[in-house]
Amino acid sequence: MKVLIANFEETMNEFLKDLFKDLGVESFFVEQGDETLTMAKTLQPDIYLLILNNIFFSPSIDSALNRIERAIDIVAKLKASVGNKPIIGMSGSNAEQIESKARAAGVDYFFRLPFKVEELEKVIEKYKN
Repeated sequence: MKVLIANFEETMNEFLKDLFKDLGVESFFVEQGDETLTMAKTLQPDIYLLILNNIFFSPSIDSALNRIERAIDIVAKLKASVGNKPIIGMSGSNAEQIESKARAAGVDYFFRLPFKVEELEKVIEKYKN
């Protein structure tokens, strides 16, 4: 089983890599939201995990709100291309507002940061073969 994780924050990526390894899941990472769509086609992972407030980072040209809107757009495009494969969204800031937009765009599961590891593990176990 493969998971594609979109997030630019290195500490979180290391944590997620170890978590998925313990679950027997191979993890792959992209740092920018647009890369998610490209990797989805080439890698064809079983699950997608996007840290929605951390998949675009260019503070000199983007506001936080604009980055979130771009992330939601990536979710919608991803859902259209991967169909019923699960998309997990996470966010720490403005989680309530982001969650409703993310679910409307196609996120199947949403976790507020910090999240409970056990809850994410339950979702992953549900999709393991």
